[in-house]
Amino acid sequence: MKQYLKFYGRYALMMMLYFGCARALFLLFRHQHFAEFSLADVAGCIVHGAHIDASFSGYLLLLLAVLIAIVAPFGATAARRTVATITIALLVLTGMLTVVDAELFEHWGFRLDDSPLPYLTHPREAIFGSLSLWRTAMLLLLAAAWVTAWVWAFTKVVLSAFPRKRLRWTYSPVFILIAGLCIIPIRGSFNTAPMNHGMVFFSKNPIINQATLNMPWNLMHSLLHRKKIKFYRFMPPEEARREAKPYLDPPPQADVVRVVETSRPNVIIVLLESMAAQLVGCVGGEQGLTPCFDSLAAQGLLFTHIYASGHRTERGLVAALSGYPSQTGMPVISINSKMKRLPCLAEDFAGEGYSTAFFYGGDISFVNTRSYVLQNGFDLYTSRSDFPRAQQSSKWGVHDEFLYARTLATIDNMPQPFFAALLTLSNHEPYHVPMQPVISGTDDDAMRNAVCYADRCLGEFVAQCRQRPWWGSTLVALIADHGKVVNPLFVRYDTATIRIPMLWIGGALGDNAAVVNRIGAQHDLPGTLLPQLGMKSERYRFSKNILDRAQLPFAMHIFNDGFTFVSDSATFTYGNAEGKLLLYSCDSAMLRRGQAIFQEYNEDLRQL
Repeated sequence: MKQYLKFYGRYALMMMLYFGCARALFLLFRHQHFAEFSLADVAGCIVHGAHIDASFSGYLLLLLAVLIAIVAPFGATAARRTVATITIALLVLTGMLTVVDAELFEHWGFRLDDSPLPYLTHPREAIFGSLSLWRTAMLLLLAAAWVTAWVWAFTKVVLSAFPRKRLRWTYSPVFILIAGLCIIPIRGSFNTAPMNHGMVFFSKNPIINQATLNMPWNLMHSLLHRKKIKFYRFMPPEEARREAKPYLDPPPQADVVRVVETSRPNVIIVLLESMAAQLVGCVGGEQGLTPCFDSLAAQGLLFTHIYASGHRTERGLVAALSGYPSQTGMPVISINSKMKRLPCLAEDFAGEGYSTAFFYGGDISFVNTRSYVLQNGFDLYTSRSDFPRAQQSSKWGVHDEFLYARTLATIDNMPQPFFAALLTLSNHEPYHVPMQPVISGTDDDAMRNAVCYADRCLGEFVAQCRQRPWWGSTLVALIADHGKVVNPLFVRYDTATIRIPMLWIGGALGDNAAVVNRIGAQHDLPGTLLPQLGMKSERYRFSKNILDRAQLPFAMHIFNDGFTFVSDSATFTYGNAEGKLLLYSCDSAMLRRGQAIFQEYNEDLRQL
């Protein structure tokens, strides 16, 4: 009996040590943030982390106690083999995911949960598409070393102490009792609420809070509580509608600035991969990276305070073309039953007699994009498989120069007026572009080289468009698909990381070059564009007209479990899981309005 209890205690200690080391590994991957961490942050991370580690360990110890109680009385060998098989399988699985989680947090912005599951049908793009071959190899080696070390430690230090004699049946009830007591660490407290994120989040530093989480617990929790979309209610529906009304409902009297001078212009929307405002000189970003964009901005209508609706391409695609805000949890594009009910600009233009096309150089089946394109009014589309293999040199597909060339060749033969949407991809990790480096050095310089390449390709595309006979009656809208964490000291939902440029150019604008400083969201594009063309925009309930001076200006960026609200009078980031402000500050009335707008978005999505 004593030998079994000693083994049980040793097993518990090893699991707590294992998860503590996994947390340390996660923090090592965030080494650039070390200067931000106080001693209180580190100490709190250890203490609160142990709390949630004990919760997940409780599940394992409950299982172990039941196995000992039931299997060990039949023979120690069978019990030892069962425990070894289950534990080694667990160490292999969690070990691989620990390394994946530590790396992907930099790209996804949240700890591993159920939301990446839709992307796992394309694991190459979802997991390794953003990584260089060298980085991928190093991560695989690290994962192998991590798993090997812990399997060895378990085998030599813990499993070797497993008793050689079977457990007497009379002692089985003791381990059944121990299994029952495991409910205490699993729940995390004696209160009504079981273990949850709010029990361990304690710091104003969001990275420390994320580090406090236990990855397997977070994944298991999200799977057990899985919903396709995360829904929240902060107040009664009537109150939410009342609070949000001034922001979401059109003003009684419009005051729209007219900028488009052609009644039925051709329209081209270019979604620029990761072209964050931090990288674009004309909107206050780094100087010298985007000379072509900056030059075009002097000739067009430049919107300087636009904020991305979400943090990934598929969310930006739906925001720009369907005027629909981003979502917490699974993107709406992945849920056919909801996605097909969304409005889309291609449908509106097709209804007006436009020919329509969608141009992309990557795998269009990724994240259900093909279904979105096919069900939303596009006459034709291109994807990676439509390009010669020699042009498929990007890890994601074909580079921008080939996409633009294919676009021009196609729309030259399309009946006018036409509506075209392009989605670029060269400015994406791992930033391998077919251009001699303009800047050499670190990985950040590789990113900046990709920006320079994407900008050069854009400039050449527009220059060639100007030579076409259709340019004089064409409007081109350039907008980023999402923002980017350029400065590693920023978090993904900081306003610096979510601000994106939007620029309208083309002969259809006439001489209406100007700078628009009003705040707007990415999903405001349809609500701003359609009225300029004399087309109805009522279907786009949440897409306001940025050029309507009577409309209250604001933007909302929604991330995995919270939102950032930006207006002329307040800016704040609210965490739904934490139930509090994460960045900036505001008064309670403004917070209430932001929550009301988020709730209205959320409720519309529920009913979609």
